[in-house]
Amino acid sequence: NRVPFIQVPSGMPPRCAIGFLSIPAVILLERITGDYLFNYQELIEVISDMCKKYLPEEGINNNLAKSIALRVKGKVPLIYGVNRLTDVVAHRLKTQFNENSKVIASWDVFPELNHNEIVPFSGEGEVKLNIFHPIFIRDKKESERIAKRIQITQSLFKKGGIEYSEIWTEGSSFLTRIFSSIYTGDWVSFYLAVLQGVDPTPITFIDLLKNELKKF
Repeated sequence: NRVPFIQVPSGMPPRCAIGFLSIPAVILLERITGDYLFNYQELIEVISDMCKKYLPEEGINNNLAKSIALRVKGKVPLIYGVNRLTDVVAHRLKTQFNENSKVIASWDVFPELNHNEIVPFSGEGEVKLNIFHPIFIRDKKESERIAKRIQITQSLFKKGGIEYSEIWTEGSSFLTRIFSSIYTGDWVSFYLAVLQGVDPTPITFIDLLKNELKKF
């Protein structure tokens, strides 16, 4: 009917098609508004460079994704982003751990988590805190006050003997910074699946749920 559309290539889970699903929409909005905000060339260059660092043949010492996956193995990842900055990355990584790695995960954001989630880390409860591994999604443009909050939170974790990891955004454009940290997180979830000997592709329980829903 001569209606323009953008076709997403088939044969991949939606979580593996994030570039196809998001970038065309962003570019379309830019054209509609006339506001060209993002440096796509930088995005391509940064992700291409990161791709080389995360290849399977790269050793742990030079592969951040592998090293974080090793630290997370056997623990519950708690992903912490910054409100209106890396919160979407934290949420994305939580779901990637669920679907790719087949592990329970949680996510929260600064400064809100300093008002509630941090309390159990005092050790007053019965849950053993060494089953958790916090992952901080950091950005060079986070405010000084937020950076201080993160620093204090990490120091409290250290006092409690809780190991944590950091994923820093790369690049200058907001889009590049978001996608670079998403990219790192995706690789972490993939390597955690490999470490556990599970196939990252199938989502058995979701398929079972859908099949049961079809009966109604």
